[in-house]
Amino acid sequence: MDTNEIKGEADEIKNQTKDTIDEVKDTIKSTNFKEETKATTGFVKEILLNPFEEIRRIAQEENKVLGKAIVILIAILVLNILEVVTAHLSIKYTFKSIITAVLNPLVFIAVYGVLCFVFAKKDTRKSLLTTISTIVITYVPEIFSSLFTIVNNLTSSKLTVVFGVCASVCTLATCLFRFYAVKHLTESEENEGFRKYLVVELITRFVVRLIF
Repeated sequence: MDTNEIKGEADEIKNQTKDTIDEVKDTIKSTNFKEETKATTGFVKEILLNPFEEIRRIAQEENKVLGKAIVILIAILVLNILEVVTAHLSIKYTFKSIITAVLNPLVFIAVYGVLCFVFAKKDTRKSLLTTISTIVITYVPEIFSSLFTIVNNLTSSKLTVVFGVCASVCTLATCLFRFYAVKHLTESEENEGFRKYLVVELITRFVVRLIF
């Protein structure tokens, strides 16, 4: 990739980022979140019952889910904060952890989305908005993982083992969902998609670790 191509990629990402931010702002202003939350509840059931087909439809822009993605993202952030609050007693440490709990998933999703956008073939590349929305949707199992973790933090019985295992399984499901998201967003076959998934995971986790 020569200098002009790199500059072209950078400009496209910049423009896509601006368009994504504008679209998110407009959606937040126009969305009735009470109704959207009800719709999202049904949507979550669909994701859990038929995850791979739903992820494919979202990644290929057959299903517009920005409003639902925003609701899911808000739920993730709130649950992350509750995880921290229920896990730590020190106010100073908890406040610092809350900031990290909010910023960590936002940075992860942003970096992950940009990498998926870059690795996608130019002729089949989806918008950055679609890419990030798809990545957010793959976090649905993480909602349940957080719920199990919160209950685990508040419980001192033998059930803590059960809740801990359930949380780990949900996190594993999130990783599996992300693989299918990368595969469909980059229009890749299974093997190529898996390689791209590993690279995206590695780079994203490295960046997040450097920041936090």
